[in-house]
Amino acid sequence: GKATSALMFLSMVALGASDRNSALRGFCDAPVMQDLRFGTKADWELANKICCHNKKYAEPSGYFNNANINLFGQFQPEEKYHTFYDSVCGVPLFRAPIGRSMQEWYSESLAHGWPSFRDAEVVRENVVVEQDGEVRSVCGTHLGHNLPDNKGSRYCIDLVCIAGKPALGPIQEPHFSMRGKAQELVETRVKADVSLLPSGNYFFMGNIVVLLIAVIAIILGLLIINRTRRRSRM
Repeated sequence: GKATSALMFLSMVALGASDRNSALRGFCDAPVMQDLRFGTKADWELANKICCHNKKYAEPSGYFNNANINLFGQFQPEEKYHTFYDSVCGVPLFRAPIGRSMQEWYSESLAHGWPSFRDAEVVRENVVVEQDGEVRSVCGTHLGHNLPDNKGSRYCIDLVCIAGKPALGPIQEPHFSMRGKAQELVETRVKADVSLLPSGNYFFMGNIVVLLIAVIAIILGLLIINRTRRRSRM
C-alpha cells in the first residue's frame, strides 16, 4: 500500500513537470520565437496565446495597421513582394503580393481587418487548411482561417503568427519550402541558435528534468517495494 502510494505520488510529480514543460508550447512544436518581427515582439503573450493555445480566436481587428506596427509602412518601395515566416519554426508561409499590386493587397487587408492572402501567395508545402477552415502551419502553429469569397479562397491571417524570422537565417528571394518536416525545422532552428522564448533551453532542459524525475521515481519505488517485501518476510 505505501509502496503503491509512493509510486503514484512520484508519477504525479513527473507528470506535473511534463505539463509545465508543454504548457509554453501548447499545440505548437516549440515555443513562439522571442524576437518576433514587424514590431510585434512586445506582444509575445498575445502571440503565444493566439498561435499556440487557440484554434478559433484572432488578434484584434486592425492590429497590423496600428500606429506601433504599421505593417505596410515597413515594406520598401523596391520590394516586389514580402515573405512571411512562421512565428514558431521559421518556415516560409506566405509571399505577397503575387498577381496583384501592393495597393490591392493593402486595401483588401484593411477592409477585412487582418492580412489577407490569396492562393497564389501561399507556400503550399508549409500551410495546412483544415476542413473547418482553420489554417495551420506544418509546425502546428495556428495562423488564421480560410474565408472564401467570390474571388476564391481568402486566407485571413494573424500577423503575430507569421512574424517569425527565417529558420536558417536570411535567405535570398524567392523563398521556398525548407524540407517541409516540422521536426527537422525545429531542430535546425535550435542548432542555428535562433532565439526561442526563455530561450529554447527552457524546452530542452524541461525534458531532461522530466526524465530525471521519472528515473528517480522508478528507483525509489523499487527500493520501497523491496523494503516492504523484506519486512513481510520477517
